[in-house]
Amino acid sequence: MSHVDKLMSSDLSLLHCNIRSLHKNIEKLELIVSPCSKTPDIIALSETRIKETSITAPLPGYNFINENSQSQAGSVGAYIKNNLKYLQQRDLQFRMSGCENIWFELLGKRQKIIIGIVYTTIFNTT
Repeated sequence: MSHVDKLMSSDLSLLHCNIRSLHKNIEKLELIVSPCSKTPDIIALSETRIKETSITAPLPGYNFINENSQSQAGSVGAYIKNNLKYLQQRDLQFRMSGCENIWFELLGKRQKIIIGIVYTTIFNTT
């Protein structure tokens, strides 16, 4: 039984944070996560403000994936625990102005989970 299948039968933990610049606030994120007796399996981030794929902020025990920002305030990303197998699903991304998103699939032998992180600056005021 893979780790994903075990998670399906027990607990999958996910933390979301509007980080408002990953590079400026990575230490604060570490302070939130490090004292946890069980660290989140996935840390979903919005407003990372990352514009280049080569720039990442490592978090021990996690792999990082992201969708680059098209604006000054956007971008989404995820830290996924090293022991989880995943596949980024670029075919699920939708392209529209003011909306950034990233999708990935956790891979298990018997079950799969698709997770999406969406950040938008589009607001309907009418």
